[in-house]
Amino acid sequence: MTIKNLTTKINLMPLEKIAVRTPTKEDYDLLMKVYQVGGWRFFESENLPTERDYWNKYKEKTCVEVKSNFGYSNEESYKKIHKRVIAPKTFYKKQKIGVKILKEINKSF
Repeated sequence: MTIKNLTTKINLMPLEKIAVRTPTKEDYDLLMKVYQVGGWRFFESENLPTERDYWNKYKEKTCVEVKSNFGYSNEESYKKIHKRVIAPKTFYKKQKIGVKILKEINKSF
C-alpha cells in the first residue's frame, strides 16, 4: 500500500518487553499503517508493514512487538517470555498519537 497525501510524520519509540494485542483485523491494519508511517519494518524482510498480513494466523490473539524491526506471534507466546501485552489504545497513548492523527493515517492508505 502506498501513502497518499499524508503530511503527518511520527517518530515511534521502541518499548522494551511490550507487544500490542490486535483483537480485530481493523486494529491490526491501523497498527501496520502507523508502523509504516513511523518507518518500521518486519524483522525478517524489507517488506512494508502493510504489504504483509499476518493477522489471520492468530486472529484476535495476534500480538505485534513494539520495535523498529518487529515480529508477531500470539498472546501466549509473548506472555511466556515475560513481555507485557497492551491494547492498541494504550500503545497510541504511550506514543502520543491522538485520534486525529490516527484518522489522518488511516485515510492516507
